[in-house]
Amino acid sequence: MFKNKFFRGFAHLFPAALFYNVSDFADADFHVVTNLLTEGTKIYLTLIIVYLIDRFLDTVLDIYNTYPFAKERPIKGYIQMVKIFMYVVAGIIVISILLDKTPSTILAGLGAMAAVLLLVFKDTILGFVASIQLAANHMLKIGDWIEMPSRMADGTVEDITLNTVKVQNWDKTITTIPTYAMISESVKNWRGMEESGGRRIKKSMFIDVNSVKLIDEERYNDLLKNKFIEEGETSYNNISNLTLYRKYTKNYLKNHPKINESMTLIVRQLQQTPYGMPLEIYAFCTIKEWGPYENIQSEIIETLLSALSHFGLKSYQYPTNLPKQ
Repeated sequence: MFKNKFFRGFAHLFPAALFYNVSDFADADFHVVTNLLTEGTKIYLTLIIVYLIDRFLDTVLDIYNTYPFAKERPIKGYIQMVKIFMYVVAGIIVISILLDKTPSTILAGLGAMAAVLLLVFKDTILGFVASIQLAANHMLKIGDWIEMPSRMADGTVEDITLNTVKVQNWDKTITTIPTYAMISESVKNWRGMEESGGRRIKKSMFIDVNSVKLIDEERYNDLLKNKFIEEGETSYNNISNLTLYRKYTKNYLKNHPKINESMTLIVRQLQQTPYGMPLEIYAFCTIKEWGPYENIQSEIIETLLSALSHFGLKSYQYPTNLPKQ
């Protein structure tokens, strides 16, 4: 409360209330002055009360944000909605004081402006409804990594308000997105990956089909010697070097300390292309942080590429020395 200057505003209540009670000190000849002082003090009291409620709501928000569940269920949007309602009520009261009318009379006159008000507060109303849906369905929280190509957003959610969601992109730029867009447009949230047992690795290596052939005894013994295959695992009769390499790749991934074996682990061939035979790796890395994850993924691919020559295989690379036409 001290941080949000609540007590500074509270101190203004006492002189305002005192001044209101003694504002009729003038006699009848000065009733205009008396009315001005009385009505002015009413407006001042109204503004002070609004200020106090505003500071109190900020204090509630600050205290709420100290709890761990605040990131999963932010209430900043609801606080802003309460403030907007409070400002509207205070504005009606001030106008009624200035015009010497009751608030109900002012509200009746505003009924004709309902269409205009809906147009002015369209984004606020949509944002309020979206905030309820986001919170009720646990769709978004502060700290989530989201991708939203339509808004050029790819980064971490920094703040969720009634009207906007602030995202800090990986290049440190800030993107602000209307809150209602999080409901009406496609958004990829990476929270599921972060809460799971691993982050997916999905890479393909293109094998030159001209290097695929049946294994011979010499190659087979060389693979045994270098421990690319194990004794008794398979024989060299009528088996291709690509088959052995595929089995080696799967065993390598199973024994890798950073690969989660309890999750999906597949090494498969895809449809052959003009650029070779794609051999796809589909596994999950236990490290999810971007930098370390990319390092592990790169090390795996580099190791597998370097092992190709032991199996007599070649990675396809588009020729760069073709003769000029």
